[in-house]
This record gives sequence, structure tokens and C-alpha cells, in this order.
Amino acid sequence: NGKTKPRGLAFGWVVDNLAQPVDADGPTATPQSQVPLMTGFNADEGYIFGVPSMTAESFESLVRERYGDMAAGFLAAYAHATPAEATASAELIGRDRYMASLLLWCQGRAQTHRAAVFPYYYVHPYPGPEQVRFGTFHTSEVPYVFGMLDQGGRPFTQNDRDISAQLMSRW
Repeated sequence: NGKTKPRGLAFGWVVDNLAQPVDADGPTATPQSQVPLMTGFNADEGYIFGVPSMTAESFESLVRERYGDMAAGFLAAYAHATPAEATASAELIGRDRYMASLLLWCQGRAQTHRAAVFPYYYVHPYPGPEQVRFGTFHTSEVPYVFGMLDQGGRPFTQNDRDISAQLMSRW
């Protein structure tokens, strides 16, 4: 039809016909065991090396490349007139994309499986000298979940310990 399709996520099932015999998200797939599932992501998951600096032009180019015919809607929804706005919106659009994908996947799973699905979104930044740059990076919740805040010499506070206690009791 000549229309540009949005670029999909680079993640997916590897169907090898041995360990993974079917597409686990496919309409006919059934789980081998009905167990509750927790899945989620951290606020700054997609920016392991920090949020890239953007200009209005680079933001628009990225959005047009990624979202094709839907780009106008994204450009209207995310402020990008200044470098600060464009950079913040690049981060927000990445988070929103993760969140939407996660929630849509959880919805589909809840419709086809009996076991509960518990999605999470973790926002508490990991303390340290690079906190502003890395924020709530991939795996930054792990020391909290396992109560390992005394490892590594980071400047954890009582608030961090309270969050750790909450995560350990809930997870």
C-alpha cells in the first residue's frame, strides 16, 4: 500500500522446535504450567548509557523513521521545540512504548491463561555519583529485591531500606 510501517521491537521468541517448540505468544500456544507471572521494567531501562541529547530536528527524524504514517500524532503529543524538550520527550516516548507493549502483552496473556499476571514499573533511582545520568537503570531494583543494600558501598538511605523491605515483602 506504499505506507511506511512502524519499526517493531527487536525482541521476540526464538522458536527452535526443541526448547521453544511454538511461538509462546501465538493464538494456539498454551503454557506448560499455569503459574503466576511477574513482568515489568525500570523507568530508565532503555538508556543504559544515559539519555541521548536531542534537537527538535533529530527528534522529528527519529519519530518519522520509527513511526512512519503515525509520526504526526507522536510529534503533536510530545513537546520537542527545544533541545531540553526533545531530549525529555525522547525518554518519555521510549518509556511509553515499553509500558504500552508490556500492558498489551499482559492483557493478551490474561485472556489466554488462568494464572495471574503482575506487571510492574520501577521508578526509584539507584544512588551514586552517576544517579542523574543513569536513573533507574536495568537491574537497579535487584539489590532492593534481595535486601543487598550493604554490598558495593553505595550511599543508601533509610528510604532505600524502606523500599527494599516493601519489595522483599511483596515480591
